[in-house]
Amino acid sequence: MQATFISSHVLLSSPSSGNIMRRSTPFNSHNNKSFICASKRDPFGQQYDGKLVDENMIILRMRIREIEMVETKTKDHSDWTEWEKKYFENYGSDVCDAVGLLQRMLMNTRPALAVGILALFMLSMSMSMSLLMIHLVELANTSMITFSSI
Repeated sequence: MQATFISSHVLLSSPSSGNIMRRSTPFNSHNNKSFICASKRDPFGQQYDGKLVDENMIILRMRIREIEMVETKTKDHSDWTEWEKKYFENYGSDVCDAVGLLQRMLMNTRPALAVGILALFMLSMSMSMSLLMIHLVELANTSMITFSSI
């Protein structure tokens, strides 16, 4: 993500000495590009190595999640099992790793193959959902018949 300056180069140009035909040069003549970078260290001591915040803001979401995790560490999760309490700290990074692996695999395939796999997945999900609905309707009909005969 690249930040732009609000100030105009016209406003920053040096005043002309009466010669209107002279081309004025901007005050800062070299090309300024600025990037919004993450800080090296946050208040909690985490290192971020100056990663750029991209368009999807995944890094920002991860940081917000880390702050929420720090805040929720003090909360009591009495309804959770022991393995859930232990795994909770690594859950976000594991999800990001899994999505990153999926993205890497999709980026290394041909677009037609990726679209075909997606279409196959969507069709299989709709078929399984339709079969599930058919079985639920049959179950409801048989239970209605059983209750009506009583």
